[in-house]
Amino acid sequence: MSDEYEISREIQTREAQIEVINRINSLHDESCDDSALNEALVRKVNKCRDCGVELIALSKKMRGGFKAAFSQKGNQLPFRFSYETAKIYMRIAKANPNPISSLPDAVRCLKDAWIASGGLPAPQGHGHQALHTFDFIGGINKKIFSLRTLWGNEVKKIPLEQWDEDRKEAAREELRWAAQAFVTLGGQL
Repeated sequence: MSDEYEISREIQTREAQIEVINRINSLHDESCDDSALNEALVRKVNKCRDCGVELIALSKKMRGGFKAAFSQKGNQLPFRFSYETAKIYMRIAKANPNPISSLPDAVRCLKDAWIASGGLPAPQGHGHQALHTFDFIGGINKKIFSLRTLWGNEVKKIPLEQWDEDRKEAAREELRWAAQAFVTLGGQL
């Protein structure tokens, strides 16, 4: 309700109306710029495709033992994902013999890519079925992608040069845990 009041008071003059309309037009222009999103989607799907290409090559060299390489019982190789995930990667590679370069092709493969990376649940069987040994990592990847998007939007809206020291300190405090986790995992800042 207070937003409506602020806006109605704000647009009583023609100049004020033009200013509000210019802000709206600017937001519209930013919402229409999908170039970064397009590049990210094509890059993500190509990473999945490349993984599938490598898995197909490996499976041809491992006569009959490829599925067993994922088995808990047999000679399990150190894959960090399941055989079901490997099949998704290989399906993407088989459907795209060449690297993906267009957004429509990337979108066509996106659901499989998200299932393979743990971003979407697999539509198999009954109940929750994990595709990854490390579900925690897949969950973190989703959250970090959301955080990157949120950060990018915030910095576009209000550039860092315009932040006051209190706002910067509040942001640093909220992100401190991420830096600590990174260092704990052996990373260097």
